[in-house]
Formats: sequence, C-alpha cells, structure tokens
Amino acid sequence: MASRIAILLPLRERITRSFSGAIGISVREFTLHSRNRASTQIFGANATDFPDILYHQIEDWKLWYRRNRTAYAQKFVQLAREHSLLEIHNRPTIAAYVRKQLPHRRVTLFFHNDPLTMEGAVTTADRLKLAAQLDAIYCVSQFVREQFMQGLSSDIDNIHTVHCGADLSCYPVAEKREKIIFFAGRIVAEKGILELLEAFSRVRDLIPDWRLAIAGEDKGGMLWRRLSPGCLNLGRLSHSETLQWFSRAEISVVPTVSAEPFGRVAMEAMGCGSALITSGSGGLKEIVGDEAVVVGRPDPAVLANAIVALANDPDRRRRLQVLGKSRIARMFDINRIVEKFDDVRDQLLTGDEPVLSQPRTVRPFSRPAAVGR
Repeated sequence: MASRIAILLPLRERITRSFSGAIGISVREFTLHSRNRASTQIFGANATDFPDILYHQIEDWKLWYRRNRTAYAQKFVQLAREHSLLEIHNRPTIAAYVRKQLPHRRVTLFFHNDPLTMEGAVTTADRLKLAAQLDAIYCVSQFVREQFMQGLSSDIDNIHTVHCGADLSCYPVAEKREKIIFFAGRIVAEKGILELLEAFSRVRDLIPDWRLAIAGEDKGGMLWRRLSPGCLNLGRLSHSETLQWFSRAEISVVPTVSAEPFGRVAMEAMGCGSALITSGSGGLKEIVGDEAVVVGRPDPAVLANAIVALANDPDRRRRLQVLGKSRIARMFDINRIVEKFDDVRDQLLTGDEPVLSQPRTVRPFSRPAAVGR
C-alpha cells in the first residue's frame, strides 16, 4: 500500500532505543496502534533503530542561504509531496510553510507545547491564520487547546484534543516495590527539580529508609553539589529503563513549576502503578484527576510534607497505586485514543481536496458590550 500519511518530527527529535523524546515516543506509539500504520511514513533528521515503523531519515537538507528550519521543511516538501495527509509536529512555522508549498494536500499540525510560547502561534493573529489555513490542529491536552483558543471564537471546529496514550500491556511489573521516590525528566528549573531536592534534604532524616532517584541528563550541571545523602543520580535513561524504575518506585514525583503541556511521565508513573505526587500544573490535572497527591506550586515545605505523609502511609500509597493505574487504563488507553485520532485522519483523507486560496473563515472572540453598573 502506498503511504498516505507523512509525519514530520521536529528537527532535533529522536526515536531510538537508547533515547527518544516525548514527541518521538508518542509518534511511534500512535503509528504502531493506528489502522493506517501500513500507509504511514515518519520523517526525521535523525536515524532510528526501530524496525517496526516506516521511517525516512531526511539527509542533505542544509542550505547555507536558508534558515535551518526552512531548509528542513523544504526538503520534507520534496520528499512527501505525493502523500495525501501531511502531519507536522510542534512546529507552527513549518506547518505554515508546507501549507503554502502544497496547497492541494491535507496539512495538519500537532501541538505538544503551549502554543503561546511557540514561534508562529504566539499572537491571536498567528493562531487565526493557522486555524484558517490548516485542515486540522491537534493539541496534546485540553490545557493546550484552551491556550490555542485564547482570543478565538469557540465555533472553530478543526481544533482537536488528542492525548498521549498508554499501552499498559507493555508496561513492566516489578515483583516488589522499593522505598524509592523517583523523578524522571529534564534537569531544568521549570521541572521543579530544585524544589524536590530541597524537600528531600528536609525529610531524609525522617524517612531514612527511603532514597530519591533522579533520571535525566544534567546538561547545565544543576545537580552538582546539590545531591544530599540518599540521592541517586541515574543520568539519562532510555524509555524502557525509565518505565522499569517507575515500576520499582513506591512513589514518583512530577513537581513541575511551569504549566506542563501534558506530562507524559505522570501518565507513565501512574500506569506503572507508582503513587504520584505532582504540582498538577497545566495539563497534569487532566492526567491525574483525584488519583494522585496534588500539591499545587511545589514549595519545598509543602512538597516535603506530602512526601513524608505518603511515605508513612502504606495503605494510602497502595490505594493511589491501584486507583492511578486504573485511571490510566480507563482514560488513556492507547487503542481508544488512536481510534478517535484515526477517525479525524480518515475524514480528512476522504474529504474534498483543500484549496489554499479559499481558507476557512474563522473569527476572533468578540467580547459583549459592557453593561452599566
């Protein structure tokens, strides 16, 4: 079967056994569970070692006279022009470029980050243009969708929420959980790692049998001289290794300070049966519901109290572990999510050809006139 769907990864995104970013993991899982799997090709700038996806590494794309992102997009246009549906991940400017170059193809954009922080989607005018010219826009959470819709009319019908999904049949199950508090993610301030380290330093004498394990590449040296006794610096782990640690840890912590677009690590922690403590910022509340300890902004004192309380309450831990895993199976089953995702894709594939010169009409949000007091 000829490929009908072409997916473009961001320039630096990787899908390998040793390292995959959140976008790469999601794209591969969406593809593996899609009814369009045989007709879907993934394009990226980096090689993959996964044989279970149809993948094309984009090479020789650099041009000295073009910005890297534009040169990368130009090469993708050359390679994917025969595909019917082009799905651009997390790059509004590339989606707009591809739309302009291929006006008679279906072009969609998938946001994995807050649109208001991304070039090509910051202003209301930017987002109006994207909604008018693209055939569909997918948002990784309702939070991200609400960010995109700021200032836009609510009757725009091509903006969809598509959560990441979990295949619990592939998640590891440890024979016995250990007294480990586990953090996985980028070692940067916005992920709340400094607050977590401070919180653990305050409580380590109160829970001496517990260890804090940290997984993530520390490019900025943030962990240097900040690790107290009882802390393990695991460095960068593969996705499969990270899931193994989630399955071992009694408690996982996702203390993100800034608004998290989705929070895949929270979904995976709960899916592996680890009791979760989280800030609940951004899209995290959509994932955890009432089946996690939500502390709000992770002040070290508040976080420390939550850690001690959960460490000393095995019955509550067990309840959260069971309820959390059940919630992920119920709300984020990969097969159900991808089936709905494919429904939208199939509607686009079977619909009339788009015409760039006649974009859909979208309107900014109109506020009602103020009334007198």
